[in-house]
Amino acid sequence: MSGANRLRQFILPEGFYPYALVRYWAGAILPVPGRLDTLVFGEDPNYVVATYRATFPALKPIRKLEFRVVVPDAAIVGYKNETRESTLLRSRAMRAYFDKCPASAGAGGEACGSLDYLYDADLLRTALFAK
Repeated sequence: MSGANRLRQFILPEGFYPYALVRYWAGAILPVPGRLDTLVFGEDPNYVVATYRATFPALKPIRKLEFRVVVPDAAIVGYKNETRESTLLRSRAMRAYFDKCPASAGAGGEACGSLDYLYDADLLRTALFAK
């Protein structure tokens, strides 16, 4: 197969923060960052699929699991009945929360994907509930 081992260089878009929002039956809400896991390249040089992985404890019964993404400020237009400003506030708070999250602990799971981890409760409250 000709060209099968070509070097492809590209830059992933910046400012996107994929994450899982884990809602436990006990009431806890835990945002867990998605870490880049796999890139799959298609035949078309413009086709790339990125797979992200989020690891979190399943020790307590999970009520709901959501996959979300925080987008760059320029892409924000508001969400449902929110203003653009309140959506920006929540998005910036969530980015700040994830920026302070330590790197993944490997096989041990996500450092901030634990019910014991709470870097900044006020920041997380703003990220999840600001109106």
